[in-house]
Amino acid sequence: MGQIIRRILKIFQKGYSILEVLVVITLIAVIALTATRMLFTTLSGSGKATNMAAVKQNGDHTVGVIERAARGASSVDCGLGNTLTVTDADGNDSVFSITANQITLTTTSAVSLTSDQLIAENFTCSLVSGVVGVPDIVLVSFQLRRGVPGVDRPSDVAIERFETRVSLRTY
Repeated sequence: MGQIIRRILKIFQKGYSILEVLVVITLIAVIALTATRMLFTTLSGSGKATNMAAVKQNGDHTVGVIERAARGASSVDCGLGNTLTVTDADGNDSVFSITANQITLTTTSAVSLTSDQLIAENFTCSLVSGVVGVPDIVLVSFQLRRGVPGVDRPSDVAIERFETRVSLRTY
């Protein structure tokens, strides 16, 4: 038993060679580099998801407002294709269009339907007239963007196209 203890003590008194120290330092550096990459990948993915969620939330809200207004309208007009004018049962007009890079709803005053942190583009509207017994259909599409591709980091750019098709209740 005493001989085993002497051998163990002899091993601990020996110390480390320079090669062993360099191998340990290299392993620690590789582990730290891998952990750092994983952290940055996670953080950049989180930023992209946050931006995309903001774009989707604004777009879904805007589509919902347009659909509700169009369904209850007594008449709808798409003008030149870049505005949507909805006239309700009381004869009040609501105009949907892009103003200062935001989708706005103008009744007696203008209200932005999208955040000022987003850029609204390519608002189009078309009216498909139905035949007797088939309702007219309004097609509306637009694009929302957060960030500028090629200028901002790819993780800071989120682009989504929204389209809706609304069957009018006026036959």
